[in-house]
Amino acid sequence: MHARIAAGLCAGLSVATASAAPVDTKTLTLYQGGAALVTAETSAMLEPGVSRYALEALPQRMRFESLDVTSGDGARVTTLHRQPPTDVLARRVGKTVLLVDDEGGERRGRLIQLRGDGRAVVSVDDRLEVIAPGDPWRLVLPADAEPAREGIAATIDADSAGETPLAITYLTDGLDWQADYTLRVGEDGARLAGMATLHNDTGAGFDPAALLLVAGDVNDAGGGGRPVARELTMAASADSAPKRETAGDWHAYRLDGEHALAEGEQLRLPLMSPQQVDTERRYETVANANGWMGREPQPAPVTVRLEVAPDGERRPLPAGTVRVIDTTRNPAFFQGSDRIGHTPAGKGFDLTLGRAFDVRAERKQTAFERLGSDSHETAWEVRLTNAGADAVTVDVVERIAGDWKLLEASVSPAERDARHLRWAVEVPAEGETTLRYRVRINR
Repeated sequence: MHARIAAGLCAGLSVATASAAPVDTKTLTLYQGGAALVTAETSAMLEPGVSRYALEALPQRMRFESLDVTSGDGARVTTLHRQPPTDVLARRVGKTVLLVDDEGGERRGRLIQLRGDGRAVVSVDDRLEVIAPGDPWRLVLPADAEPAREGIAATIDADSAGETPLAITYLTDGLDWQADYTLRVGEDGARLAGMATLHNDTGAGFDPAALLLVAGDVNDAGGGGRPVARELTMAASADSAPKRETAGDWHAYRLDGEHALAEGEQLRLPLMSPQQVDTERRYETVANANGWMGREPQPAPVTVRLEVAPDGERRPLPAGTVRVIDTTRNPAFFQGSDRIGHTPAGKGFDLTLGRAFDVRAERKQTAFERLGSDSHETAWEVRLTNAGADAVTVDVVERIAGDWKLLEASVSPAERDARHLRWAVEVPAEGETTLRYRVRINR
């Protein structure tokens, strides 16, 4: 991002001729959903004593309370100022303006000063003229004149004249990144690839800078958050997947080279080159087993799940959305998507892709007997049908609250904990399987 430090104060004061080199943004450190950390460098031509220097073109959504400006030896930054937005005319101070009169006459001059009484001082033909409200001459600005922007300034106390470096660090909202993945399932297995989408809605553009993407839940007491960014997508080569490194309790991904990010732009860059994974397609139906539900059969939804496990390189996965594409079909078929949380290296994840079409479940309460005020027994029958051409495994999950005991079951449960029973039930192609069980529940 280019931001010029120029000697000067707010509107109404004359602008000196001293200036400095443009700000050179060094790094952009982006977080998932939080503020970004920006570091930059520049230099300023200082005069002995105290001077105020404007820092122009900083992001509109920069957190002023996070702004830190430090100077080299022999100069001290004593105060940082956030000034009210200057209007369009004030931003023309020091620049060429057009003077016109009611008869069509035109003259060009340089706007020198805006006075508090509404008068403007203009240099025309080596003379200073004061243009007051009601005068025949009036100022005309170009249609593309810069809009009003707030001003950020630094007061610097220098021991001597000369050029001194300035280091600038700040947090800004509106600049973050999100991970997303494509899982391609083909005849030769499944491959998972990751991309990072960067969003810039800060109110300023950034010229090429080093990018560091941080994955993990970092506490951000400053608040903020990202509004929906305008879309302007740029694709990057998948051969430039970033280098991963640990950063405290989080993971950071350092991208090769430098990347520009214009105001309002979204930029997509490779996050993870395709890697082989193991997948298992399963079906699941979940229901509550407590209380009296009646003897009428109840349809139960069956969701399609995909279990994904690493096969080979162990990598942590930042939280994001996973899209599943079936490439065994022509054309390829989108099978659904789901979000995953931050996943440590070597760990797998489950995806819920939607509701099954050919696999159905029907639950029926076959018995209910109250044993006392705080105890009862209940029996259930879960009928699973499969209209497809292949056998499937259905995970039947029964949620049970209270202190309970499994009395009998037609199929041994695969898992159990304090609140759940889980069966892995095989259902043949174009067939059905019925699970029956009975529990005693104490409250």
